Amino acid sequence: MNTTNADYYTFNTGNSLLLLGKSGSGKSVLCETLFKRFIQAKAPEELRFVVLDMTCHDAEILRDEHPEYIEELVEGTHIEKAFEVLEKYAELSKTGRPTEKSELVIFIEECDMARYDANRYETIFKVLISHADSARMRLIYSTSVITPQTVSQELLRTFDVVLVGHQYDSDARQYLGVPDTDDFPEYSFVVKEKESVAV
Repeated sequence: MNTTNADYYTFNTGNSLLLLGKSGSGKSVLCETLFKRFIQAKAPEELRFVVLDMTCHDAEILRDEHPEYIEELVEGTHIEKAFEVLEKYAELSKTGRPTEKSELVIFIEECDMARYDANRYETIFKVLISHADSARMRLIYSTSVITPQTVSQELLRTFDVVLVGHQYDSDARQYLGVPDTDDFPEYSFVVKEKESVAV
C-alpha cells in the first residue's frame, strides 16, 4: 500500500477503480484531474464517457465543458434508468465491443443504485470488470458510503485499484483493510492495488 495525493494520482493500471472517501476527502478533485488527463490524451471519437451521477454535482468538466465526450448521462434519482444503462454496457462488454473504435470510461458517482438493489449492482460490476480489458472499458465507482451493501468484500477484491480517503474511522478502515492512522495529509488516499500503480 502507498499514499497518493488527489491532484497527482494517475489511473494507469488495470481497468477498474473504486474510489472511497467522505465529502471533502478529494474524490471530486481526483476525478476531475483524471477526466482532464483523459480529454487531453484522446479526441471525442477515441474516448467516450458514460456518466451516472446520482448527486448531479460531479463530472462538471464533462457535462459543462466537454459534452461532446459524453455518450450517455443519467443524473439524480433516475435509478432504474441508471441500472438499464449499466446493464446495456455489461452486455456489450461481453462481445468486446467489436464495432467500436473508442475507449469507454464508465463513471458512477454515489451508491444510490447499490442501496436500491445491491445484488443487481454487484452482478453488473462483476461482468463489467471481468470483460473491461477486451472491451476497452474503464470503470470508476466513487462513493462516500461504506457499508457491506454498497461496498461488499467481494467488490473490494474485484476492483483492480481501490483508493480509500484518510478520513474514515477505525471500523471503516478495518473493514476496508487499510492502515488505522491519521498521519495522512489532507486530500490523500491509501492505495490498495492488485498491481503497482504509478503516482
